[in-house]
Amino acid sequence: SAAASAQEGGELLANGGFEEEGAGEEGGLPAGWSLVEGARSGDSDRASSVRLAPEGDPSGKCAVLSGSDNTHVWRVLAQEIEVEPGKTLRVSGRMRTADVRPSGSQFANSNLVVIFEGDRPLGVRATAPRLGTRSWETVALRTEVPAGARRARIGCFLSSSGTAWFDDLSARYVEPPRWEKRSGELYDMYWLDPDRVTEDDLVANEAACREAASFLGVAPAARIAFYKYASSAAKEEFIGDPGNAHVARDKMEIHSLFARDRHEIVHLLAREIGNPPAILGEGLAVHLAGPWHGKTNRAWTGEFLADGRYVVLPEILDTRSFRAGDDLVTYPECGAFVEFLVETHGWPRVRALYGAARADGSAEDFRKAFRDSLGVSFEESEARFREWAAAGKK
Repeated sequence: SAAASAQEGGELLANGGFEEEGAGEEGGLPAGWSLVEGARSGDSDRASSVRLAPEGDPSGKCAVLSGSDNTHVWRVLAQEIEVEPGKTLRVSGRMRTADVRPSGSQFANSNLVVIFEGDRPLGVRATAPRLGTRSWETVALRTEVPAGARRARIGCFLSSSGTAWFDDLSARYVEPPRWEKRSGELYDMYWLDPDRVTEDDLVANEAACREAASFLGVAPAARIAFYKYASSAAKEEFIGDPGNAHVARDKMEIHSLFARDRHEIVHLLAREIGNPPAILGEGLAVHLAGPWHGKTNRAWTGEFLADGRYVVLPEILDTRSFRAGDDLVTYPECGAFVEFLVETHGWPRVRALYGAARADGSAEDFRKAFRDSLGVSFEESEARFREWAAAGKK
């Protein structure tokens, strides 16, 4: 890697390639960089390790952050820069990981972070966490400098057991994105050239919205902003999430790699009803979106039962367990389960369950909400669901 230059090409970071080692109190750290506490996951003072190490190329160095199950203090290797409110800041770097996993009360962070400050803390922006073991890859984020910000700490952060390597960090001001726009009665759709969204895409999305709203018995709370991205890397850089699609937590926004998305609109509309565990939340969205990869959800579940891939539903009642599973199995399976519940009990009672069950609740909380809403135990319902799915395999 090459050392970053604060004067070259608008670069805002010094020594972003970590080639220069600090002296004195900074010994062992890259020059111009320091350590700040990023998180605590326990009561002890056992802190994460931060060091310089060869990247693999004899001419280069990189920063290495590591911790174990016994680490309780997680440090950010950071550099402070002055910032200008309203400007768009692009931060990028390369990283790789080995066996990164949150243990116990640890947090799932293994990423680049930008911490804005003025007279008070003004928020944190970050790339998506890189968990598990991953090869070297480029990560990046773009963010508008918030009003009142005077400085930002840009850094490398790990708060999970494992090891993360960082190199070639860069921070530069860039032009704001120039979104193209196409509007209808319900949607404003945005994209960046050379990508494209057609009038047919807009019509299809608005039709899906009306269909879902009619079933759910809700109406959009406001116009829907739909952002289409050309790649997962672009989606992560602009919004911080590389996944196929998601809805903004507190806005009427859909962010997707696809120009047409029947799944996320269900999430956006259904949050007017409740915020249940993923077994119901994802299940409802998959059910209303229609066939899964060319086959009905019921047919997929029958196939899973026949070939042994079926996931026992009581094992994924909490959202964390659901997310840990194979989504090519759990999504259609839970879509079929919601279809079964609606067919068996009717949407009004399933809607009551959707509103009563909480995403942050325990498995026992979900079982109680299930029985109170539907008048049957979850285990009894799942047994009937298996019979229903097996009978529908085709």
